[in-house]
Amino acid sequence: MSSLHAVPSPGRRAVTLALTGVLALLTAGCGVRLQEDAPDLPLVPRRPKMPGEKVLLGLLGDTVGLVAATSAASGEVEKALADLHVAQERVLRDALRRGGVPSAVIGAGASPGPTNPATLVAMEAAASHDRGRYAALSPELGRVVLTLLAQRLAASQILGTDAAAASPTPSPNTSTTGSTSPSPPPSPADAGLGGLLTAAREAANWVEVAQARGPKKDDTTGEAALMTSISTWLRKRITLWEGEIGADGPEAPVAVPLPFPVEDAASRTALVTRGIEGVRTAYGRRVEGLSDAAVADAWATIPDDLADIEVHVHTLGGPLQAFPGLS
Repeated sequence: MSSLHAVPSPGRRAVTLALTGVLALLTAGCGVRLQEDAPDLPLVPRRPKMPGEKVLLGLLGDTVGLVAATSAASGEVEKALADLHVAQERVLRDALRRGGVPSAVIGAGASPGPTNPATLVAMEAAASHDRGRYAALSPELGRVVLTLLAQRLAASQILGTDAAAASPTPSPNTSTTGSTSPSPPPSPADAGLGGLLTAAREAANWVEVAQARGPKKDDTTGEAALMTSISTWLRKRITLWEGEIGADGPEAPVAVPLPFPVEDAASRTALVTRGIEGVRTAYGRRVEGLSDAAVADAWATIPDDLADIEVHVHTLGGPLQAFPGLS
């Protein structure tokens, strides 16, 4: 007889328990791996980061703070800005979700809290600091964020000069976003420049109509000074854009038809407002049509150009937009 003893086979319950333990370990390992701050583990996939994810999360955090700050404020401008920031937050969250960023990383909103005016101005302006960071964004998101920066620049300017908001008269040689140069540096040339130039010429023509049919000297309303300021600013922009586009630009129109009768101060203001809003829309189309390479070169100029337009829309009583020209 053999002296060897048979080894008993494991029962079904033991096998099941063993497999359950292995699966639990594997699952735990995957769970650790999917955490954002987990160390690299071999052979275990890591969630790929979307382009510019860190930058976009930071921008979302700033936006959440602005939603809270403007919602808690009592001013008319701040209340209007609150609606814009809510729309911006929604777009940024959607972009992060579509980029595969987990909800736990995206985070939640903030509760409204008191903020003094100086702090709010700084919060609005913060997004335009260190613009080189936005190069990490995809061109698609870059086009959207370019217009968001324009809104923030415009808001900081409007809030910073709130005492003069009723009848502002910017210096002809001063950009509404703070530049004191006779004319801003040229923006990247692109296919949308022709449409922008056409809209600007139309607006300039309507400003001339408003001036011709309005008061020739300043009165208590400040209409004459305002129209002169807008005309000077707009003509400088047209000259700059004509220089950028060169001989390929559209022909200047001999006359531009009026969209409605212009017979009093209200209709004169409405006419000029429509013209500047048309420039804003055309600038938005320009941003949408930027090539990927042009987006990379646009951060230093386009937000400021578009913010200038947005401030002039506000000066005339027109509504602000969350993404100027795209909204």
